[in-house]
Amino acid sequence: MNIHTELLTWHRLPGQMPDADISVLLSVEGDAEAEAGVWPGYYDGEGFVWADGMRVSGAVLGWADMPAGLVGVPL
Repeated sequence: MNIHTELLTWHRLPGQMPDADISVLLSVEGDAEAEAGVWPGYYDGEGFVWADGMRVSGAVLGWADMPAGLVGVPL
């Protein structure tokens, strides 16, 4: 079994905001869109938006850069 591990760094809010319009992982409390608590989204310069374009209505606890995935990782 091949395993690739990546480290996520969570930025708690209030604090450093992500660059506008880059995809990040959001840790959100109290939003039906994020039942699991973590879901992809972005900061549009004014507020956080889910990857599907809907505004985040819950409390954003923090964000992390998206993991790189397996593209370019040797098998």
